[in-house]
Amino acid sequence: MEEPSYEEVGFVDPDGEGGGRYAHEAGLAMRLSARVLRVTGEAGDGSGTLVHAYFVGTAGGDCALIYASPASRAHAEALAAAAPGHVRWLLSTQAPSEDALRELWPDASAAAPTPGEQIRIGDATLRALPGDGDAQSRRFLLVEEGTLFTGASDAPAPGEEQVRWIAPRQGFLHSRR
Repeated sequence: MEEPSYEEVGFVDPDGEGGGRYAHEAGLAMRLSARVLRVTGEAGDGSGTLVHAYFVGTAGGDCALIYASPASRAHAEALAAAAPGHVRWLLSTQAPSEDALRELWPDASAAAPTPGEQIRIGDATLRALPGDGDAQSRRFLLVEEGTLFTGASDAPAPGEEQVRWIAPRQGFLHSRR
């Protein structure tokens, strides 16, 4: 119970069938739910820090890519290989879309939705929420699962009772504390 991955493994492998992973590694693509695929990679800043990007949508259909940090070339390649469908939206939690991802998906919308705006992706609904005080930061709530995708802070704001799970840019998926 004291391990940081405990909640995530329980979420992705509730029956204990061995489908969960307790460690992150660059290039690892892991299905968190029927609507969410996480791809781990190194940040593009040369620090060697592992960061996550998330595809939200139905496999084989349209999807959105939510990311926080500029991707390294290897992470961008892993994202391209793991894309579960047509990437129609590039949604950054910290800054406007970066060139490496725009090169991979030139027809994807990189417009920053305003807080409260919703994006329908098949049977998934993403709601844009304000960020953590930075004018450019954003957070996104997957309404159907109550999953909050966040770039900086991993705590929901007051009034966000619908948040059940938090998907940070680093670390493990965990429940609302």
